[in-house]
Amino acid sequence: MSFGSHEMIVRVAFRGAFDPDILHIWITDQADRIGVNGWSKEWQQLGFVEALFAGSASNVMEIIRIVSEGRQAQGIGDLSERPVSGDEPVWLGFHHLPPV
Repeated sequence: MSFGSHEMIVRVAFRGAFDPDILHIWITDQADRIGVNGWSKEWQQLGFVEALFAGSASNVMEIIRIVSEGRQAQGIGDLSERPVSGDEPVWLGFHHLPPV
């Protein structure tokens, strides 16, 4: 896998009554379509799915807009985001990581 540097990196946590596998597929499809790098994974013990979105500021803001607007249809009750500072390396492409 190769790594890249990105203009903007944001972590987003999803909580709600959703199927984690379906949510991962939907997030991955949206990220691939827009060209956002990062990953999603389920925190089973804590009851949420987390995603990291990295790329140009406009692409990251677009994926956040899409997940915010699509959250009700996906069963997402709560969505919280936080920027990631620093030079955290992010794989190129979007990946579904194993549950934690």
